Amino acid sequence: MEIALEMRRKRRPVKTFRINPFLLQRVERILKKYKIPFTHYIEHLVLEDYKNGFKILKKRKNSLFG
Repeated sequence: MEIALEMRRKRRPVKTFRINPFLLQRVERILKKYKIPFTHYIEHLVLEDYKNGFKILKKRKNSLFG
């Protein structure tokens, strides 16, 4: 998985986007609770969500932020 991410990074430039600081705090709190590294979340979930127009996050929102 990490190799695939590295390859993806080399192929096209990394897109940056603004994220709501309140949302970021909630995400960090949830990650701390489940002991998930923040960079792991960012690379594996947020990049996927961004690529898919946040469709995944919208589907996951009820379980993640409920």
